[in-house]
Amino acid sequence: MKRSLKIFLICIAVIIASGCDAGQKKSRKEAERIEAEIHAEFLKEQLEVCSVANQELAKINDKIRELNDKLHSKKIKLTDAQNEAIDEFEEKRAVLNRNLREIKNVSQDDWNTFKVAFENDLSEVKSRIDEILSGL
Repeated sequence: MKRSLKIFLICIAVIIASGCDAGQKKSRKEAERIEAEIHAEFLKEQLEVCSVANQELAKINDKIRELNDKLHSKKIKLTDAQNEAIDEFEEKRAVLNRNLREIKNVSQDDWNTFKVAFENDLSEVKSRIDEILSGL
C-alpha cells in the first residue's frame, strides 16, 4: 500500500510538472508573438517617419533652389545676419540628413526620444528656410 501511494504521488507530481511546463511554453510563445508584433510596428513607424522626412526634405530642396534663383536673378548682397542664418540652416540640415541615414540603427528603447528630436529638427529646418526666403 505504501508503495502504491508513493507511485501515485510521483505520478501526480509528474503530471503537475508537465502541466506547468506546457503553460510556460504557451506563455513564452505568446510573449514571442507579442514581441514580434511590437517590432513589426516599430519598423513600420520607422518607415513612415523616413517617408514623411523624405517628402519634407524634397520640399526644402525646392525652397533652396528658389533661394538660389532669387539670389542670382536679383544679384542680392546678403547681410551678415542673413549669411549666418543660412550657415545655421545648412548645419541643422546636415544633422537632419545624418540622422535620417541613421534611423535604421535606432533601437526601440531610444525610438521615442529620437523621433521627437528628429521631428523637431525637421520642423526647425522648414521654418528657417521659410524665414530666410521671406527676408529677401
